[in-house]
Formats: sequence, structure tokens, C-alpha cells
Amino acid sequence: MKNYLLLPFYIAQVLTVLVLFPAFRNLSSIYFLITILLIFIVLLEFIKNPHKGGFHMKIFYFFLVYSIFVIFWSGIYMQSLAFLPGVPRLLLMLIMALIFIITLKTEKQVTSILKIILFCYIIAAISIIYQIIFGPISWFASPHRRAGLDRYASILGSLTVYGAIAGYPLIILYSKLPLIKNTFLKIAFILIIFLSAFFSLSKAAIIMLALSMIVFITFDGARFIRQTKPSNFVIYSLVIVLGVFIVGQIPEIYSYYNAIVAQTIGHNSFLTDYSGVMDSPSINIDQLIRRLTHWTSGMIIEYGNIVYFLGIGLQGGAGVMGMNPDVGVYGSAHNSLGDLFFMGGLPYLLIFIIMYFFVQLTLFMNREIPLAKVLFMLNILFFANLLVASGSIFQPAISVCFWLSLAYSNILNKNNNN
Repeated sequence: MKNYLLLPFYIAQVLTVLVLFPAFRNLSSIYFLITILLIFIVLLEFIKNPHKGGFHMKIFYFFLVYSIFVIFWSGIYMQSLAFLPGVPRLLLMLIMALIFIITLKTEKQVTSILKIILFCYIIAAISIIYQIIFGPISWFASPHRRAGLDRYASILGSLTVYGAIAGYPLIILYSKLPLIKNTFLKIAFILIIFLSAFFSLSKAAIIMLALSMIVFITFDGARFIRQTKPSNFVIYSLVIVLGVFIVGQIPEIYSYYNAIVAQTIGHNSFLTDYSGVMDSPSINIDQLIRRLTHWTSGMIIEYGNIVYFLGIGLQGGAGVMGMNPDVGVYGSAHNSLGDLFFMGGLPYLLIFIIMYFFVQLTLFMNREIPLAKVLFMLNILFFANLLVASGSIFQPAISVCFWLSLAYSNILNKNNNN
């Protein structure tokens, strides 16, 4: 009987892996069948025993219902069925959020899901390093070139996904959560994450690594220094020295490090001497502002005032919502907040911001709990992605920690009210 009651939770664990590894869909259509079947089993349980939640649940349900409205509005606005490929992309992580809310009852269960997420990120990092050594994996997204070097996707999805989450596993590993207790194993994982960030040739990866360290030091640095043994500080220092030595002495690693650091900041620094072609713009304040405003203002002019009230449906998400460029020309805001704005108007954007704010507020108010603090920090990185990466709200690897924290916030609220 106990195992039966825990069945939805076990299914949630399996679904977390399947959703985070979308590359499996390129192997066989069985991937889709298994995923749909498991989702159906959990949702059927929900229909039998509806979940009564608090304030966070109400906001989420409002966002979910509005998302369904966006789907129907897409058909009305576009006067075609070209929006259909975007429907599963829009709903997948919302369904996963609902599954987390339904199946996760305790902090221990939430922690177990976070541990699965961490190992998925580490496997993704290893998958990039594997391709650097042995060549591309045929069922992954196609490789490209940057700065004259091969750039590989991870098992998490497209080329850009790993860069967006590169800082997530660092915060989890450094945190007080005892997910990885062995110090040497933890250090090995950290080295793997840094190496894969260089090998991904993703400017976002470099920025997210730096941002993760800033966020961690700001919110948990004092605790880390206070609780870390002196012997471990010596080990960490030696690892840093060893890491710098490895980067400088192994040509393959140095070429990637040299290229991506120089491409990211626009000039040589931090032990780089890159002299190749800068084939993409460096990251700076002007570039970030342009990312937020340039395409957004152009799309407002293109579509008119209707975008403020109802948006233009899924075509407002362009390629991240599966819009086929062969069918029509679809503009992209090139940031996730803009995606929401153009898909469903200001109401859609405001509902999400309110939901994000109250999740973060709940986590911050309970920051003495290690899990709450970790999720709070991860959500800061998530919001940074929203500003520069389209589709982040609905991309599994980038958004899964936020949707997990939504479920956990609901648990915290219930515990505090009891």
C-alpha cells in the first residue's frame, strides 16, 4: 500500500529525467509514448483526488488557464494551424510543475528531485567533454563552429542550453545541502562543469559561472567560509592551482578557454592571448540593453497595440514555440519576458512576474532552510536567463528548478499555516 501511494512520486522522478534529456526523442518515438503515458497516470490520480493548494497554487492555476487561452487565441489570431507545434512546448513544463505540486509532499522528496536534476546537469557536462574527445553523438543536436573550433550540444537539448544552466550545478554543489558528501567527488564534478563550460563555447556559460559565484558569495558565502574545514580550504586552493596549470598546459583545453573567454569579454584577459576572428559580439551592458529593447520595440511597431492586451499568440514566441520559418516570418523578442508579452500581452507577463515574486519571497522568508536558500539562489540565475534567452520559461533544463521551487513554496506555505 505504501509503495502504491508513492507511485506518483516515483513517476515524477522518472519524468524529471525524461524531460531533462530531450535528445532521447531522436532515438525512438517510444520516448514520447513513455513520457505521455507517465504524465497521464499522474494526472489521472490528480483527477481522482484533486489537490487543494494555497496562494501559490492559485497563481499557478491562473497562469496555466491563461496559457490555455493563449493557445486558443493563437488559432484565432493566426487564422491557421501553424501554431500547433508550439502547444506541447508551451504546456510541457507547466504539466511538470503540476506534477511536482501533486506528487511532492515533503522537503525530502523535493531534495531527491533536486539531486536528480543535479546529476542530469553533470551527465550533460560529461556529454560535451565526451564529444570533444570522441566526436559528435549522432542523436544529439547538430554541432556548429565558433572561433574556428567545434561546438557541441549536450544531452539537454540545443547548443545554447548548457551555457544557460552552467552555473546551476555549482550553486547546488557548494550549498549546505548534503547531496554530494565526498569532498573529492564534489571537486571532480566542479572541474567537469568548468571544463564543459569552456568546451561548450557558450558566452552564456562564462557569464553564468561568474554570476553563480557572485550570487553564492552574496547569500551563502559567510556560511561556507565559517563551516568549511581549514584542510578543505587547502584542497580547494590546490585544485584552483591545478586547474590553472591544466588549462595552460593542455593545448586542446587552452584553445577553447582562450577562444570563449576572449569572445565573451571582447578582448584578451584572464590568461588569454586570442588572436583569431571575433565571430560573435562580446557581452556588455549595451548589448544586454539591446537584447531587451531592440527587437521588442520593433515587434511592437510591427504588430500594433494589440500586443499590450492579448498578444499575438504562440507566434510571438517564434522559433522557441516551433513556428516554421517556411510558413511565415515570425519576429522574436530574444528574451523570455518578451516572449510572454508578445504571446499573451501584459496580463500574461504580469501573472508570471507575480508568481515568480511570491515564490522568491516565500523562499527568502525561509532562507534558514538550506533547500529554500539553494532554490532562491537558483531562481536568481533563472531570472538572469529570462532577460537574455528566449523560451527559458518553457525550456526544461533552464526552468525546472523554478517549477520545482513553486511546488516547494506551496509545501512551505502549508507547513507554516499548520
